Amino acid sequence: MSDAGQEPVAGDGQGSENALPQPQEPSLPPVEPPSARLIAQLFLIPGLVVAVLVGVVWLFFGWLAPGSYEPQDFLKGLRSQHDPVRWRTAQDLAQILPRKQELRLNVDFALQLTALLEEELERERSSAARASENDDKSAASAPHLAEFLPAAVGHFHVPVAAPVLCRIVRDHVRGIEYLPGSGDASSGRVVNVSGLRVRNSLVALATLGSRLEELEQLSGEVQEDVLATLQKFAERGDPQSRYARLAWEYLKRRLHADTSRGSDVINELRETLSLVVSCEDEMSRKYACLALANWPEPELEPLLLDLLRSDPAPTLLESVSPARAVLEIQYNAALALLRRRSARIPWRLIEELLDENALKKSYYEDSPQGYNAAAVSMAQLAALRTLYDVERKNPGFILQHPTIKPLLEQLQYSGNPAVQVEARRILGTESVSGKSPRRISREVLLLVGVGLGVVILLTVAVLARWKRHSSPGVSPADLPNSR
Repeated sequence: MSDAGQEPVAGDGQGSENALPQPQEPSLPPVEPPSARLIAQLFLIPGLVVAVLVGVVWLFFGWLAPGSYEPQDFLKGLRSQHDPVRWRTAQDLAQILPRKQELRLNVDFALQLTALLEEELERERSSAARASENDDKSAASAPHLAEFLPAAVGHFHVPVAAPVLCRIVRDHVRGIEYLPGSGDASSGRVVNVSGLRVRNSLVALATLGSRLEELEQLSGEVQEDVLATLQKFAERGDPQSRYARLAWEYLKRRLHADTSRGSDVINELRETLSLVVSCEDEMSRKYACLALANWPEPELEPLLLDLLRSDPAPTLLESVSPARAVLEIQYNAALALLRRRSARIPWRLIEELLDENALKKSYYEDSPQGYNAAAVSMAQLAALRTLYDVERKNPGFILQHPTIKPLLEQLQYSGNPAVQVEARRILGTESVSGKSPRRISREVLLLVGVGLGVVILLTVAVLARWKRHSSPGVSPADLPNSR
């Protein structure tokens, strides 16, 4: 037979394998776009959960906090018959008023709070009278809003409450005393209600003076609007119109630099603080220094000179001795004159406050350190902060007194870090160092931050892409063949 019809036979069978490719296993699972259900599971549902939680927290804290910060809401809460509502409103007002300028410029609100303060004072007097008749000591010592309202009315940019604050001081300054059994000067003593009223009112007068300085820094349009509003309320003829008229006359004199006419506000303030200057309470004299520092009228400066003399010495002491009390009153009076930039600044006391060794001798005591370290630190920080404030408002003031800068240069190496910071802050001002400080605007910092964020994100993306492409892949030839 012929072999012509037979198919050739491969010697090792490789020819048949090459001719017939085998089926291959898939290298990777198929890639599918994310479904709507998957997106909802990853983003939508967690987002809804977070939104619900945020809403619950917001509703809870909104229920606890007052719903509105309008003047009428504050007045309604303060006049409530329920003590918890009144106290909570007073606390909210004490937190909101210092931070909200719109409220501090509201003349009507200032007048109504002043009227409420007068109502509280009358209520306190009536309660004390009833308690004395009925021999009820708990009613006489019950707290009133008169403890909080002086601080509130002191934050306004209009001095409508100044006469009421002065009246509180005059009514109580002769009745200050420490409660029996409240300890000695070293362990802390508790002052009676009269002492609290006087001290709170003096601090409120000091705050009011600083708020009037802030009013001078506002625009002329705002100042004229305040004057016009005060004049309108002064012409109403109600019981509060007198306070509006006194405030209008004083601000018109101060803002327009009209010193040709006097001011009933300043006369009343001088009469009141003259009683405090000679009172027996050490702390009240110190607070009087603070108040006098913030009212720049020259008629008040002689009172600070009286405080420098401190004769006679106070007898109701917070300090360890009358001599120490007189020294600290003199320090406070000297800083008040410095803040006023008076021509009668006692530079000897200012230099002593900046001389650490001199202060240690002044505050000598029987302790391991040999001196009262806390008192020395507080005195130095008060002097440095006053100097910085004066230099900031009047560049070159420190250089006019050549003995001050060397003392500041020594304090920048003090062992007290807080003193170092304050001394270096003064020395770093342009008017003292003669160098312009380098300032970087917030916009530049924001752009730099955004640029760094973009660079970091691009770097991460490039590294991720490089890692994905550089990792060894799986080719079909590396997969096992199916036989």
